[in-house]
Amino acid sequence: METTERLKFKELLQKELLTSTQAANLLNVTKQRFGILVKTYEIIPIHDRGNYQLPLTFFEHNRDKLNEISGIFIYRNKLDAVLDDFYLEIDSGFQEKKELDAPNLVLRDIEGKEIWFRTLNCGYSDGTPSRTVELLTKLGIDEKYARELIYNHEIVTFSKTGPDLFEEGFNNSRIEKGRSQGILQYVWNNKLIFAQKQFEGEEFDNGNTLTFLSEYISITPNIRDIIIFNSREEAIKKGYYIRDHKNNEVAYQVIIRDASNRELWLRLSILPTDKPLKYTKDVNELLSFCGINIEEPIETLPDKFKRWLTIKPPILPSEVITIEN
Repeated sequence: METTERLKFKELLQKELLTSTQAANLLNVTKQRFGILVKTYEIIPIHDRGNYQLPLTFFEHNRDKLNEISGIFIYRNKLDAVLDDFYLEIDSGFQEKKELDAPNLVLRDIEGKEIWFRTLNCGYSDGTPSRTVELLTKLGIDEKYARELIYNHEIVTFSKTGPDLFEEGFNNSRIEKGRSQGILQYVWNNKLIFAQKQFEGEEFDNGNTLTFLSEYISITPNIRDIIIFNSREEAIKKGYYIRDHKNNEVAYQVIIRDASNRELWLRLSILPTDKPLKYTKDVNELLSFCGINIEEPIETLPDKFKRWLTIKPPILPSEVITIEN
């Protein structure tokens, strides 16, 4: 659960973040002049593609805005940051669902104030993780120790335990190594929405089963129930759709709801001919109707996958959902 202070902080970020074009218009200068202001550090952007030194420069110009650092959170995959409640809601103006943006590194001080970095990450050697190590050494963490943690772990945290003393923690990403199937992330009706990224004409890549299962399980580890819409039109009427790059409505008729108030939206590609969907025996069978076929025998999969695929949650009719204003 987020504190009131963190919610206010995120609201402030969302109001204050500007694109370079918006900032140039606000300052009444040309984009060329704005670029000069950035190069001379009169304005420090929070993200500049290809400039690996920029996050450290940004930190030096803003470190006095934080009190004593109490926590450091570092992620290789942004989905892990989102699931730990580090994200911003971005109103693209394209649809009513707000898209998400997340940092790879967060500094938090004893007052709860935070600085977010998009490009400082971990989980592999050289590249941007080497800049992460530089930042950590500036905060008093031993360079060799920081390098070992940052290069070898996909989630790294530090908590302050005393003057110049940090206690570390680390973990593997919730995402299995391999190419992600892709998950669209939104906020809608005060809920985190994760939608299957699979549009018309696309087939599910069954060669990355563990990757996609890790993503789905991390989003909905404790399935509460599943909502089934009997038609595409009904799903759209109640708001369970997104718009693709052509502005077409993409409906989601299978909604897996988790105890955490997160939802996983899946597209229904085929309907069973022998029985109604509400009599689906488990999650694995339901996934098959969404074009996701697990080719490996379930009994050969790791325990967490077997447990999730064989869950038999309550399947509810769409009538339980009221239309949100």
